Amino acid sequence: MLSDLLALARWWAVLLLLSLALLPFTLSVFGGLRDKGWAFSKVLGLAFCSWLSFTAASFHLIPFRLAGCWALTGAAALLCWGAALARRRGQPARWLQALKTGSFWRHALAEEVIFLAALALWAWLRATNPDLRDLEKFMDHGFVASILNSDWMPASDMWYAGEGINYYYYGHFATAFLCRLAGVGSAVGYNLMMATTFALALSLAGALGYDLLGARGFRGRGCAAGGAASALLVAVGGNGHAFIFGVLLPFLNRLGLVDYTDSYWYPDATRFINCYEGSTDNTIHEFPFYSFIVSDLHAHVLDICFVLLFLALSLVWLGRARQNANRQGSLWDSLTDPAFWLCGFVLGIMAMTNYWDFAIYTIVSVFFVFWAAGMRQGPQRAGFWGEGALRLALLLALRSLFALPFSLSFDSMSSGIALVSQSSPLPQFLALWYLPLLCFGAYLIFLFFTERRRLGRWPFGPLEGAEGWQVLYEGPGKRARRLPLPSPAQGDGFSLWLNSFEVPDLFVFFCYLCGVGLLIGPELLYLKDIYPSAPRANTMFKLTYQAFILFGIAMGYSLARWWAAAAGRPKARRLARRLVLVCCLAIPLCYTPLALGSTYWGREYQGLDGLSFIEREAPNEAALIQWIDENAAPDAVVVEAPGASYTQYCRISMATGRATIVGWHTHEWLWRSDLAGVDARGEEVRALYEGGEAAARQVTEKYGVDYIVIGPRERESYPALDLEALISLSSSQLDFGEYLLLCLD
Repeated sequence: MLSDLLALARWWAVLLLLSLALLPFTLSVFGGLRDKGWAFSKVLGLAFCSWLSFTAASFHLIPFRLAGCWALTGAAALLCWGAALARRRGQPARWLQALKTGSFWRHALAEEVIFLAALALWAWLRATNPDLRDLEKFMDHGFVASILNSDWMPASDMWYAGEGINYYYYGHFATAFLCRLAGVGSAVGYNLMMATTFALALSLAGALGYDLLGARGFRGRGCAAGGAASALLVAVGGNGHAFIFGVLLPFLNRLGLVDYTDSYWYPDATRFINCYEGSTDNTIHEFPFYSFIVSDLHAHVLDICFVLLFLALSLVWLGRARQNANRQGSLWDSLTDPAFWLCGFVLGIMAMTNYWDFAIYTIVSVFFVFWAAGMRQGPQRAGFWGEGALRLALLLALRSLFALPFSLSFDSMSSGIALVSQSSPLPQFLALWYLPLLCFGAYLIFLFFTERRRLGRWPFGPLEGAEGWQVLYEGPGKRARRLPLPSPAQGDGFSLWLNSFEVPDLFVFFCYLCGVGLLIGPELLYLKDIYPSAPRANTMFKLTYQAFILFGIAMGYSLARWWAAAAGRPKARRLARRLVLVCCLAIPLCYTPLALGSTYWGREYQGLDGLSFIEREAPNEAALIQWIDENAAPDAVVVEAPGASYTQYCRISMATGRATIVGWHTHEWLWRSDLAGVDARGEEVRALYEGGEAAARQVTEKYGVDYIVIGPRERESYPALDLEALISLSSSQLDFGEYLLLCLD
């Protein structure tokens, strides 16, 4: 346990240093928010410093080694702090003002404690069930191990010798980057990164909810409660399935009202729309907490922190775009906002980490950029469309620039878009999404009547006369403030109407709206892949995953608004309203104990090493893996029997990060879109094991094979294995019990 604690301490210290490395820049960008952006400093520091290392390794400038990682991180810190200190003699710097305020340090301390507590909690839970043995864990760990073995990017694909990884692996690179800096191995770093993704999801979602409410005029406990609601809904909540099938129906069964005796199995919430009435419509509708429970360090999980960073940056940029519009600022003032440029940078990170998220948030950006253009000028003006198109084009150009190191070596896996042949039955669809849809409807009604009271007229109509040149904004308390709007010469009714709303209100409205669009999308279209038995599964998976995150942020904000609005009502009505709000928060959280009870509760501490199960179950194989780790060159090719995806095959290449000729069949087929090529490699491996000396020599020379593994899986896969021919190729043989490792010249 002591070694795990030391690894956790080093890991957290590295994350803290990355927070401090770009702190002046973070405070300059997020200084207008209530918490000044401390929670986002970690992911911003990680994104920028790891991107520098990735870019340097991709262009063969600086190898991906410990010294290079620290040098680039130190250079980024020196550049940021040096530039900030050099400019402080001019105008009062926002970052310096923030550092001098007690509120910043209180917020920073509170957010750091929350992050560290969440990191330690999930690291402890992972230590009770650390094994990397099922689902996508072999692939995810193999990527991290292979990256750690590589000086240059793209890293070698451990399951396709001679080729680089052709997958969205930047999140795995960021994991390897942290492993480098913290001095931990990939097996421990995997579980620490899972804990980090959980802690970042919790803390970033909470900070975003907190800042949204702070921008709306909330103070103190109101902001904290709304932030906590957003954090819980995004990071530990589930969809509506758990309440219906894990709580409501069992309760009604105990009352004798229904006949329902099924026990609840937590993965059912992610596969509910599935094979109904003889259908072949297998779908997937996962969400973050399920990902944290099963602990696949997959692209959509690693991208959660970048998604939340993008949303926070969008909020900051839109707030400043509003200020520029109100002050009659130029378009250039908005386009040169560092928050806007960072949005383009984060879109580039998304494109390398999980391309689905880049596509999704590019569409979300369309709403944001035209909203910003609409605040400056109405849609009837030609400048509205030109300004919106210019903003969007600049974002996409920035994305292409920052993703260039990845794009140069990546071949797209997409094969087009098609119309769905089957859609979700409405009862099943509503069983999953009834709560956010109801909250969206209630939010629209609430916003509608709130604007009616505030403006003295029904919203959504044109402003008349001088009405609205200054709009009174009511906070949750008795305080009020006025926001100046553009002069009549600077806008028409549409732009003035947009400016009559607070930025947080419209931001949350678009979160709801985009979330609904992401639910509807896979009911109409899907992106074609290699899974004909589940054509829209991956599309629904990736789209609804982001819908869940957007809904979580929006619902946390809405619940806090509604809670504050209940103040001043008669006691009975106030209690009734707040009881409904508590239920809205409790329903998604029903999933939390049901999932934890099936996976982590009641287990003993085993440690953070995710590969320790190999030593327990196959000590001789573990000894072989250790020997390869300690003696084989990082770019060595180690041949073992390939196998089907999600099996125990290919775990030596997975554990060591050394490449084998071909690995998990379906995964390589998906990544390469080349079934014939994958099958051909499989036949070559068969020829190596069964085809005699000449065939084996031809294959080993073609792929530069350094080692050949002969173990139980090889003997099972190749009954006609020609041991004498293989030994004749080797210069030495190492005996590990039932495993034999042949070393070639």
